Amino acid sequence: MLSEVERSLLAKLHEMVHLAESSAAQYISQSAFDHHYGAAKKQYQAFSKLMYPFGTDNAALGQNTIEALTKLWVQEFGDPDSPEVHETIMAMRKGFSGE
Repeated sequence: MLSEVERSLLAKLHEMVHLAESSAAQYISQSAFDHHYGAAKKQYQAFSKLMYPFGTDNAALGQNTIEALTKLWVQEFGDPDSPEVHETIMAMRKGFSGE
């Protein structure tokens, strides 16, 4: 839970820095614009890595994004077709739904 709160706060920080760099780039010389544009782009890339650790480009995910994410799920949590993993998923689902 705390790691998700930290991730959310880091995302807000990345967003604020990106907006500051983007807005600074509007009002100054070309070289300063290039600097701030580059900084904003780096900030966006850092944000993307934080929010989408599995990758954001199709090359990183492969041709079929759903298959790639399914494979990542299986690697991380186990095969949902396995009785043990399926039981865990159903227990979590039941807990989240308040059943």
